Amino acid sequence: MLDLDRIKIALKRDMDEGVLALSDDLLVRTASMCATSAIAIFFIPWQWVAMVVMAIACAELIEKICVHIAKRSFSLAVYVIWMMCNQMVLAAICSMAMMLVVEPSVTGKLVGLMILIGCMSQPLMVGVSSIALSYGCLIIPLAIGWCMALVIGSTEDSLALLVLGLSVLSLRTVLVTHSTRSVMQARNNAQAKADEAAIAKTRFMTAISHEIRTPLNGILGIAELTRDKAQTEDEKHQADILISTSENLKNLLDDVLDQAKIEAGQMQLTYAAGDVRALVRQTSSLFQANAQAKHVELRTEFRPEESQMFVMMDRLRMGQILSNLVSNAIKFTDQGSIVIKACLHAHPKLGHELELRVCDTGRGMTKGEAARLFQDFAQVDDQQHRAAKGTGLGLSISRGLALAMNGDLTVRSELGKGSEFVLTLPCTRVERLADAPTTRGSEIPDLAGWRILAVDDNKTNCYIVSKFLAQTKATVLVANGGLAALEVLKEQEQDVVLLDISMPDMDGPTVFDQMQSLSSMSYMPKVIALTAHTHADARRNYRRMGMDGYLSKPLKKSRLFDELGRLGVKSPKPNPHKI
Repeated sequence: MLDLDRIKIALKRDMDEGVLALSDDLLVRTASMCATSAIAIFFIPWQWVAMVVMAIACAELIEKICVHIAKRSFSLAVYVIWMMCNQMVLAAICSMAMMLVVEPSVTGKLVGLMILIGCMSQPLMVGVSSIALSYGCLIIPLAIGWCMALVIGSTEDSLALLVLGLSVLSLRTVLVTHSTRSVMQARNNAQAKADEAAIAKTRFMTAISHEIRTPLNGILGIAELTRDKAQTEDEKHQADILISTSENLKNLLDDVLDQAKIEAGQMQLTYAAGDVRALVRQTSSLFQANAQAKHVELRTEFRPEESQMFVMMDRLRMGQILSNLVSNAIKFTDQGSIVIKACLHAHPKLGHELELRVCDTGRGMTKGEAARLFQDFAQVDDQQHRAAKGTGLGLSISRGLALAMNGDLTVRSELGKGSEFVLTLPCTRVERLADAPTTRGSEIPDLAGWRILAVDDNKTNCYIVSKFLAQTKATVLVANGGLAALEVLKEQEQDVVLLDISMPDMDGPTVFDQMQSLSSMSYMPKVIALTAHTHADARRNYRRMGMDGYLSKPLKKSRLFDELGRLGVKSPKPNPHKI
């Protein structure tokens, strides 16, 4: 994410690399300055030469001081001064060259011209990192200048000095280019290693996510079953606590995984037409109970003239950002109100800009707290309230998502007077959407007559799925692994297969391929991928393989019933060849 601290790190790295390149070239730089000054004295008064040399010496001295200061405590002011002095050296050399150009002597003009060409071509040569081009950029002008001198008839002895000066400048430029090229190569190697480390970290987090979600599926599944069978309020309360803590663990896991994806640049966004007003109202309803528990008013506000707010958006990620902001506001607001505001602005370049504001009357923040609020693992530490709980990644992830969507997330706050978070996103406005069908996943469907096979190498997961489906009156079989699933399918046909993707004996895709070649099956059952992989394109990848559905772990009963209903698994059971 692009913030002030990361900008400072990048500028400090640029300063360190510049100092390293100039230090490697110190001897050649000194020799070239001495040669240039010696040549210039032949054509312009020595007083002017002395002033230029003193200006360069002062600039070099200030640069050294800035470098020593930056080693102890880097700041933008130090970097700006260092850059100004760096440019002052180049300007001083160019001023000396201009003095030579305006001289009546042909040789003087050629010397000044060659110095200017050498100074001006150096950035180009550093950029392309080509030693051959660096020779060409200086030697070709030298040859042209030599020919001009011969045509004009200049036979001054100082032409030897011209050759000497240009040779030193050529050597200086070549060595600067070579040293800069070495620095750039080292930087590229370091960047490549950093990229490899980021990829390794993302793979590690993905693997850890998969391994944690598998036992978490057992915890959450048993908790749901316990709540369904609870006979007393106390038993139901205990099950609710277990479900709530499991959901919190899942959310923390998702936060860490999202942060790894953002840092690795692998966050994928999926845009579709959506209703902003519905999203805001839904988020508000989710947190109403939390706000009421603290006696805080939570409300939404829209412009009267904006009765419709349908735009292209990533609804999942926008909901994630808005939920983080509202949850954060409730944590730090003990009295008063929290208001969620949404509006669309016309933008001359972007078409439209969506603005979401979350305003609270909480404790607010100091400028120092607000400055570090969007940093990774940063929390506003309130020793009296200790309201901040969690990883401290919520706001950092929210801003990363906003930047990934070409928007921004900012905060305005004053201690004791509350805070206002502002999310701005470019968007495209669309026409009113057709009303989406509502799902009723909390109801237990009647699946009498359906045959469902649950395939998983983890016995706990198989037990939970079978218990979920037992309430539907479906005929449920369990297979502990891919090979066992194929043996079951050879003996009796199934209508639906809940297929785990990662299994040690035979993974899900391989089982799916083998299923299609079984001669004992008269029709292909509906296959739902059941996996702990939660990346954004997982559903699309499994659909491309030919699977019909997708469910992520930890599995919830309502999502299982919703996915079955989406595939047409409902009562009454139709002809199996037509499902």
